Amino acid sequence: MSSAKYALLGVAVISSFFHWAGIAVTGAIIGFMSRSYKRAILYSFLFALALWLVFLGYLAAMGVAEKALSFPLIYISLALSSVIAVVSSSLRAFK
Repeated sequence: MSSAKYALLGVAVISSFFHWAGIAVTGAIIGFMSRSYKRAILYSFLFALALWLVFLGYLAAMGVAEKALSFPLIYISLALSSVIAVVSSSLRAFK
């Protein structure tokens, strides 16, 4: 893999912290960089889980994680980030 692909992946990961479209772009890039379809799905799901855990850590640093975990919206955000990343990584099937 060239360093340009890794630089593009780094920019996509950073953009995913600011907008939901970054999650889709990062999932697609992970899909195209993976060796197989199964790995693309797995890596994009792990990315979405890691992103959500970082978000949860941010909430903990702000002191509102316990309160946020009592609302179902936080779990919907986990599901949506996972679905967006996995679906966008499935573009690898059309490569």
